[in-house]
Formats: sequence, structure tokens, C-alpha cells
Amino acid sequence: MADYIKKISKSTVEKYLGIKLAPNKTVLGVDVASKNTGLAVISSTDSYIILEETRLIRVPSVPRKDSKSIQILLNRVDIFVEQVDAFKQQLIQKHYLDKVLIEDCHFGRNVVTLKTLARFGILFYERFRHITKASDFKGATTWRSIIKFKAPKKKALKKEVIDYIRDSLELGDIKLVEDEWEAIGLALAALKEEV
Repeated sequence: MADYIKKISKSTVEKYLGIKLAPNKTVLGVDVASKNTGLAVISSTDSYIILEETRLIRVPSVPRKDSKSIQILLNRVDIFVEQVDAFKQQLIQKHYLDKVLIEDCHFGRNVVTLKTLARFGILFYERFRHITKASDFKGATTWRSIIKFKAPKKKALKKEVIDYIRDSLELGDIKLVEDEWEAIGLALAALKEEV
């Protein structure tokens, strides 16, 4: 059995996305969320793009009445950090990372969620900045434009973004959680060849 999820011709992915992807790199895409943070590791060679793995970091949700409790917040941070550190240890045994691209937090409607996203994003950055050549944050609109996703409407639906990412790597009916799909998109954006 293969040690990866999908291996596809680099030129096929580049043609679909309309961008050049850097060869001989390994990148990590991170879709930070307050409950499920998606992770995706993609490697490239001169000829192939390899989706190495995807993963979720799960943090229990908090009832609204408890959302301001410092102890509950700290417990959630501890749960997040434990899983990030475990993933990091496994990852460094298999790969050398060239870049980590983390989705930057955005304000929707809830300040508590915004603060959680900001904390989790910076915790992830801090844990990985010493084991990679480059780390960066990009907002959803920015990383999607890097991989040439064009929303058919003013605001893209998650399903449209997921379908675009799925089709770019010819992943067919592989079942992943929304956050894993977005992490794959972030990893593809991280692989875009710098000009």
C-alpha cells in the first residue's frame, strides 16, 4: 500500500490551476479553525505532486455560556498544542518542510471565534517556524486567488472551493472534512513557484 494519498503528474495539476508549481519542495497547509484545524502535507518532484497526508486537530466545542471562562480557554489551548506537538514530531521524522502556509484569521460575526483563530494560528506558527525555511499567513481570498480559484458568485461557497481543489488533484470521491480540503488548497498555494 502506498505511503501517500495521491500522486499525480505535476503538469496536469499546473494545467488545471493555471500556475507553475515549485519542484522538489514539501509544504504544509494549515486551515486553522476553532474546532477542526485541517492539515495537509504536499510534496513535489520535477514530475509529480504528491498529497502525502491530511489530518485534523480536533478541539471540543464550548457551550456559549462558558466561552469566556479562562480555565476552559486554557484547556482548549492545551488540547490544541498537545495535538500540534504530536503531529510535528511525526512530521519531522518523515519530511523536511520548505514552507508552512497558515490561513490567516478573519472576522465573521463572533469575537470569541476570532480570538481563538488568532491564538491557534500563532501557536501553530510558533511551533513550526524553527523547522521550516518559510512560514506565512494568507487570508482565504488571497490563497484562493493564488491557485486561481474564481468564484462563480460574489462569495464562494465552500463546496465550490472543495470541488475545485478535488478536481485539481483528481481526487474523485475521497472523503475528507472541509478543513482538510482547505488545507490542501493552502498547501497548493504554498507550492506556487516564486517568480
